[in-house]
Amino acid sequence: MKAGKWMTNPKDLSTLLLLLKLLKRKRKRPCAPEPCCPCPKPPKPNPCPNPTLTNEPPECETRRQTFAMFSPYLRFDLNLQYYFFNTRVTSTEATNICASLGSAFRPPTVDELLAISSEIVAAIGSNCPTLIWATQNGALTLAYVGATNGTDPIEIAASPAPPFCRAYTVCVAPLE
Repeated sequence: MKAGKWMTNPKDLSTLLLLLKLLKRKRKRPCAPEPCCPCPKPPKPNPCPNPTLTNEPPECETRRQTFAMFSPYLRFDLNLQYYFFNTRVTSTEATNICASLGSAFRPPTVDELLAISSEIVAAIGSNCPTLIWATQNGALTLAYVGATNGTDPIEIAASPAPPFCRAYTVCVAPLE
């Protein structure tokens, strides 16, 4: 067959027209939808407890400021002195704050924090639970002072605590 001769045949011409129609239909088909982006991942939950209640009354912050202003506090019955700092800091910052007071100062143990918790709650208020850095079995721990559950004066929030969490600082040392 010579070039162009087959197109004169009506059968070949109809086959060619049919092929062209099929090609046009293929072009008009919508493309398969491509994903615009990968599915969003759900947010990771924050492992850090809130340093205060989210709906606490405004006077709680004022009470914490006043309590910090009158530091240090002396507890002769416990042979203990302590400072309260009204700033939310990480565990490293809390340790550094205590070290800046002198080599004897450190974050309190949970038992020491429990022993002074009634004084803290009396000053700040029972409706103002405050998250404080403490230690338990040598590990930094976060504990609420003030009743978050309505009964306990102190409640462990995270043990061991993620070091990047923020909480208030209490530094203790033996009385000299």
